Amino acid sequence: MKVVSFRLTKILAERLKEAEEKVESINLNSNFNLDAPKKEPSQPSNSQTLFSIEFTNSYQYDIYARTEIKGIIYFVINNSDSKLLSEVEVSKKINNKPLKKLLIDYTLRKIHVLTLSLEEKLNLPFHIQSPVVSITSPQDNDEEQSSS
Repeated sequence: MKVVSFRLTKILAERLKEAEEKVESINLNSNFNLDAPKKEPSQPSNSQTLFSIEFTNSYQYDIYARTEIKGIIYFVINNSDSKLLSEVEVSKKINNKPLKKLLIDYTLRKIHVLTLSLEEKLNLPFHIQSPVVSITSPQDNDEEQSSS
């Protein structure tokens, strides 16, 4: 199993309402959804089966804003893995944890920078915490070691 292609179908970012006064905190609700996998009509080879699955990733910032990204992930399963192949074809679900993790990780990695960019453009808080640096001088380290 491996991801072979990725395509975005919708990018939405909108500010719904301006805060009338300074807001101390905003609740951020996130949602990631994978739809049912579909076997593609054209196949890359006799040894692999090509599937597509649509995804939606959205963030809702209380009543103030929302972002939404939709797309399609294309992935192949080796025909030699008959158990996984039949599971995906018959159940129309991704129950296999390694495959589900692969698809979600790949998707989030592909849309991560785009999501941060949309949040920056709308002046929204980031959906993940930005890195924070702590700078200490060598003298601080010496004092720490001598007090231990």
